[in-house]
Amino acid sequence: MTECYTCLCDTIVFCRGLCTNHYDSERYYNNLEYMKEKGRKYYIKNKSKINSYNNKWRKNNPDKVLKHLKKHLETNSKIFNMTSNEYMYAVNSWSKTIKSLDNYMCKSCNSMKNIMAHHLCPKSDFPELSLDLDNGVTLCKKCHTVVHNFKIY
Repeated sequence: MTECYTCLCDTIVFCRGLCTNHYDSERYYNNLEYMKEKGRKYYIKNKSKINSYNNKWRKNNPDKVLKHLKKHLETNSKIFNMTSNEYMYAVNSWSKTIKSLDNYMCKSCNSMKNIMAHHLCPKSDFPELSLDLDNGVTLCKKCHTVVHNFKIY
């Protein structure tokens, strides 16, 4: 039996001297746009199924969810030279300030129920703007869901 030239494993070599794991990985990266589009279409067709699976996974793995959130806090806090606790406090203060600037009213529908602060430029793309007061607006839960096109839990 031949072995995979990448990882030298003894599994069945599939094609071009690669095991199935490395062949699939190479195929994915060589057709990245096609594979992304295929994934998007699958997500649109199966949105509720995926959301229920994700919710179930989060419920069954709170330790992994917490670990991810802590890592996210640590990454963003480094940008501002803060500890993760200081950054979390700063984001909460930012949220309260945004709501107060908008008179605790949704800027989209003028509702005063279930309001939350929304980053105009996403924190994932622009972490340096996460505490910028010009990068926030107050939205109610319903409008926030529409803006993000997903269900907020």
